[in-house]
Amino acid sequence: MAKTTVRVDGLRQLGAAMRSLGSDISKKVAVAATGAGARVIRKRAQQNAPIADEDYEVEGQHVPRGNLPKQIVAKQVPKSQRRLTSEHVVAVRGKRKHGYASRVGALQEFGTVKRQPQPFVRPAFDEGKGEALQAITERLRKRIERAQRTGK
Repeated sequence: MAKTTVRVDGLRQLGAAMRSLGSDISKKVAVAATGAGARVIRKRAQQNAPIADEDYEVEGQHVPRGNLPKQIVAKQVPKSQRRLTSEHVVAVRGKRKHGYASRVGALQEFGTVKRQPQPFVRPAFDEGKGEALQAITERLRKRIERAQRTGK
């Protein structure tokens, strides 16, 4: 997996502001902020996702045209699996009822022996990471201000 480094100014002030809020409120603020960033990447991935020319079948399951973009979601990583206060991932749903979209997405993203890759998730991240950082920053600013005003 590729590693991306982002330089953020003002982290000391952010840390002080988050500590002043208290544990539960700062966790809510962090969840809201990472969620905002993940939604930016999700939206770009949905826009980049290839759409089949027509409906198709996967293991007897009818899959409508345009299913892949609809199955791209941003979700919070469960507490038991994360290392940080809040983590979100952008993923493709993969159950039978979703038309095995994660399989289809992986084949599109990385290609097969017979088919060239048509990446859509990685370019979404590469193009949208600046916008996602802005969304995170803006959400942090608004939620910290709100929490300091109202205590929620």
